[in-house]
Amino acid sequence: MRSAIILVLLLSSLASGRIPILRPIRPSPDAPSTPDSPGSNVPGQQNNPHWQPGQSTPDVPAAQPGRFTEEPQKPACNGKKRMECVADSSKWDQLDPRFRRDGAAEIARLDRIKQNPGDAAPEKLSLDDFNDRYDAWIDDAAKQEFDSTIGHRLLGHNKDDKWTKFTVENRDDKIDELLSRNQVEGKVNGIPISMMKETFRSSLLETYTSIERKSIAIPRSYNNDLDVYRGWTEGMTRRQGLDETQSVRWTDEVMIGWKGAIDKAGKQPQDVELESVLRVGIVTDDTNDVINAALARIGRKLDDNNDSDADFFKFQKNDPDPNTKEGFEAIAGTIHARRVAQMLRDYHDDLGDRTITGFWIRKSSGDIESKYFDMVVKIDKIPDA
Repeated sequence: MRSAIILVLLLSSLASGRIPILRPIRPSPDAPSTPDSPGSNVPGQQNNPHWQPGQSTPDVPAAQPGRFTEEPQKPACNGKKRMECVADSSKWDQLDPRFRRDGAAEIARLDRIKQNPGDAAPEKLSLDDFNDRYDAWIDDAAKQEFDSTIGHRLLGHNKDDKWTKFTVENRDDKIDELLSRNQVEGKVNGIPISMMKETFRSSLLETYTSIERKSIAIPRSYNNDLDVYRGWTEGMTRRQGLDETQSVRWTDEVMIGWKGAIDKAGKQPQDVELESVLRVGIVTDDTNDVINAALARIGRKLDDNNDSDADFFKFQKNDPDPNTKEGFEAIAGTIHARRVAQMLRDYHDDLGDRTITGFWIRKSSGDIESKYFDMVVKIDKIPDA
């Protein structure tokens, strides 16, 4: 199905004379999983938007001639706050427990890095060494702008901020090698090699670093789908990678960009305390399902009003509300949070002993269907014992 969709998009682009940069097409969520089947997506169920917990539907007497039957009155929330009144735990109850379990373990492991400094496994590559496997470059900070609504709303960023952009792409010779290995009669998964080559030329990763804002923003990350070294399987479609052992991890790539920006500013990594990582435009089903379930459980529905505090929510590590804290732990178990935790752990000698203290959530800007999220991963120094 994925190949057919990609083929239609590519063929239609030929008529306009342009080859599009194809973003990976995400599969539909799988059926709800059981605790013994980790890895499955757990879709939320569609609920009646007018139903609230505690409401019942009493039997309605049959209409009598000449009289209207009034709709039964809905009971009040009995003094509860609005968020408690509209809370819906159905999505949370269906959520795979591995997210909260793994997330709590990941945060606890990160918190212990001061006592266990050996619990780190970075692959420290220079930019030159990295370029033996990929094409990567760091752009001049003075010419780069990065503007995000979540940065404005929650971190005080503004349009005048200057950022250092780091870009990672596959090397052309490695793309040719991959396509040659996977081609059948000049096509890969039914698509002409020339078209597939343009797809693999699109960037794997783009990061923006601001030394002044102590932030890394990540608007694009498609290593799993586009990295030529990695194998990839979806349904009946399979791609054989060149060599998994040569693939550089996301955590190591992001740190190359961070340290490169600091070096351009004439500083050392220890001179700048990383305070936030912005995951912009999250399209991964698992992560969005967890966020939706955590929000629904506490009765929080985000709107798109930039002037209202209802357009974001902060899941804090030490929130006094147990449901909010458990939401934090579940989000910590998603791939978008775990990778940041791994980076902080692996590079604690460069970044200092730092941990994740919050996940600040907002609907993704420019997402017309309001299906996706932006997220600030809030980072702070690990307190002394």
